[in-house]
Amino acid sequence: MPQDATRYDVFLSHNSRDKPAVELLAQKLRAADLEPFLDKWHLIPGEPWQEALEEALTASATCAVFLGAGGISPWENEEMRAALEERAQNTGYRVIPTLLPDATMPEREELPRFLRRLTWVDFRQGLEDEDALQRLIAGIRGLSPGAPARNPPTGCRYWNVPHQRNQYFTGREDVIAGLYEALHEEGSAALGQAISGLGGIGKTQTAVEYCYRHGKEYQAVLWTRAETEAELVRGLVEIARVLDLPEKDAQEQEQAVQAVRRWLGRKDPWLLVLDNADTPAMLKPLLPTPPRGHLLLTSRAQNFDMLEMAPLKLEVLPADDALEFLLRRARREDPPAREKEAAQELAEELGYLPLALEQAGAYVSLHDSRFTDYLTSYRRRRLRLLSKGPLKDYREPVATTWSLNFDQVAAASEASAEILRLSACLSPDQIPVEVLIKGAEQLGPTLAQALEGAAEDPLVVDELLQPLNRYSLIERDPETWTFNVHRMVQEVVRQSLDGPALQSVAERIVEALWRADPGADFAAWPLCDRLVPHWRAAASSIARLELKSAAVGSMLNQAAVYAYQRGRYDEAAPLYERSLQILEQVLGAEHPDVANSLNNLASLHQAQGEYAKAAPLLERSLQIREQVL
Repeated sequence: MPQDATRYDVFLSHNSRDKPAVELLAQKLRAADLEPFLDKWHLIPGEPWQEALEEALTASATCAVFLGAGGISPWENEEMRAALEERAQNTGYRVIPTLLPDATMPEREELPRFLRRLTWVDFRQGLEDEDALQRLIAGIRGLSPGAPARNPPTGCRYWNVPHQRNQYFTGREDVIAGLYEALHEEGSAALGQAISGLGGIGKTQTAVEYCYRHGKEYQAVLWTRAETEAELVRGLVEIARVLDLPEKDAQEQEQAVQAVRRWLGRKDPWLLVLDNADTPAMLKPLLPTPPRGHLLLTSRAQNFDMLEMAPLKLEVLPADDALEFLLRRARREDPPAREKEAAQELAEELGYLPLALEQAGAYVSLHDSRFTDYLTSYRRRRLRLLSKGPLKDYREPVATTWSLNFDQVAAASEASAEILRLSACLSPDQIPVEVLIKGAEQLGPTLAQALEGAAEDPLVVDELLQPLNRYSLIERDPETWTFNVHRMVQEVVRQSLDGPALQSVAERIVEALWRADPGADFAAWPLCDRLVPHWRAAASSIARLELKSAAVGSMLNQAAVYAYQRGRYDEAAPLYERSLQILEQVLGAEHPDVANSLNNLASLHQAQGEYAKAAPLLERSLQIREQVL
């Protein structure tokens, strides 16, 4: 009987005549951090083979059925019978029929009935077919082929990395090796290691790749955004939930933060990633000392002396790596000489910037375009963009590739394009789909019509987000029902909108956020937590664009109410004050909503012991209520 059968990711069912091909594929699966069960590797002489096979099969999450020249053997029929029984009891169990190089596709009626309805993986072009291999790997992990693995590496108990592994990741070997060496250096007094560089340079993707490569060495691999102190606190509270700490649902979020600090103070191996930690000075009070695990930062900052870190500065990709990445992303690893030359020129024109290479490759792959044609279009489009004014750093290649892809999205679905415009006024990470559904009527007629019925049929939203995801304009997270937009893409979107257009977008997204308010009682806290960074981003747009409406005042008030309930008084105070100011201007000084806002601000002062400030606000609130109600 196999030892520790629960560790297998996939059971490989095959005819003995096809063993060499299946064994080679098993080695490829192991290289992708999957553990296959193969009878030649795992059956122990002298044990009952049938019991061992059935135990390993039912303990795996997936069964891959291989068809080669030998056809389906009687043993395979038995294994498929057991797989079918497992599938009947466990709807998450997957069976993946797979054609080997020397196979002939059987006639439909020759196949076992349940195989006829399944999607196949086809290796008839050869075992080196990378596309087929990625399809098999994705199927084993329960993902679409375009969605690389998110499963934690074997042995990692706690894992909340929000990004899928990039199957096209290329280069950066020296950076990843340098990170490993720095984090494992004995006797180091540093809290950890930082990856520094420009936006779009690939900092986050490098950190993601490090997590997947070395995650098996840690008990916990934990991730949080750290652009602001409030965002870091929110992330640490989420980590408390991941670790299932007793303080995870404490009303005062500081209790959860301190519980995480205590947990990180243990000696168990852990890796904590702080993404977009652009203000290093604010981090130290929130982190454990002395360090017991490994801390990894991504940041646009360059000085980390206060954390005793010497950052690894990330530059654009070397020319050869940039070309390889572009070819892989476009699924053109071996193009004709002229095409390869055009791809090389394109990589150079894109400044070897990973974000721009990603978007260009996505376009070429999706449209089966020639690099020569894309290069021509890119050069023409760039001239038109440059006429609008210079773009600093590496924004020009992102602006141009974004423009090409965005035009295709708009041609396919104006509603999808509108989602991207609206997203430019939100926080770039984890935008909740609920904002689109609950605020549909406030997002304008195009989206209101496209989102009709989305509350009852979630696939409506999936179909609207698909064009954006296909062109690498967003990154979807189906597990949390959110999506991300790269900061530089947001910046380019905002630059493409004139003053009135940007104001219209901001006003509509503020109203949608107001409608998406779930209330601030305990049951609504998880959604409120996800809305916090978007409330904050909207508040920034409100101040910058001087927006004033009842919806604007009400949204600021709801954000303040939640911050107050979670004990974040410093965050709540300016939101309450701005809300009161706007509501007074828009609704008049005697409106009931103004009375409510006065009462909320007074409660905040009262909670802080500032009774002299609270009293006149309460008196005025009472006076309005007596007059109006």
